[in-house]
Amino acid sequence: MVKFELYLEGNERQQTEARRAFSKLFDRLRLPGCNRPKIFVSGSRNDALRDYETALRQKNNSMLLIDSEALIDNSFCKGDRCDWRAWDAVNKPNRSEHIRRPPHADDRDCHFFVTAMESWVLIALADQAPASVEAILPKDLVARLSAILKRQGKDSYQKSHAFDLLADADPAKIIAASPWAARFFDEVQARGTHASA
Repeated sequence: MVKFELYLEGNERQQTEARRAFSKLFDRLRLPGCNRPKIFVSGSRNDALRDYETALRQKNNSMLLIDSEALIDNSFCKGDRCDWRAWDAVNKPNRSEHIRRPPHADDRDCHFFVTAMESWVLIALADQAPASVEAILPKDLVARLSAILKRQGKDSYQKSHAFDLLADADPAKIIAASPWAARFFDEVQARGTHASA
C-alpha cells in the first residue's frame, strides 16, 4: 500500500491534538482509516516547507498544508481545482515571507488553510460562515474568533486551542465555505483512494 504524509504549519508541540482533529474531520467525511495521511506538525511555515522538501527528496508521497498569510489572487485559481497554481500563489516576490517552490514539487502537493488556520476555525464556530472567509486577514480572524467565543461565554481565542476547536468542526461546512479547503479534502480523498488500490 502506498502511504502518504501531510506536513502542517502549527505548534509542533500539538502533534497529538492535530492528529486527533484531522482524524475526526476525516471520520466525518467517511474517509477510510487506512487511506489517511500520516500527519506531522512542523512549526512555522518555513519549517513545514523544510520537512515537506525532505520528504520530497526521499521520494515520499507528501502534501503541505500552510497559511497563505495574504489574500490569494483569483488568477491562480482558474479552471479545475486540481489545476490551481498553489506554488505561484505564495511565490510572489512582493510578499514579506517568500516561499519558493521546491524542485519537483507538484501544485497538488501545496494546500492552504487560506490566510490562516483560523479561517477554518471561524467557519467551524460561526453560526453562518462568512461568504468571503478566504479574504479575511489573520489579525481580523483572531478578533472575530474572540468575539464569537465571548458571546458563547468562553475565553478569548488562543492559537494553542486551534486544533481542539477544529476537532469539533463539520468538514462539510468548511468545504462549502472555502474552495481551497475543498481542494485540500479532494486531494486527500484522491490520494487515499489511490493508496488503497
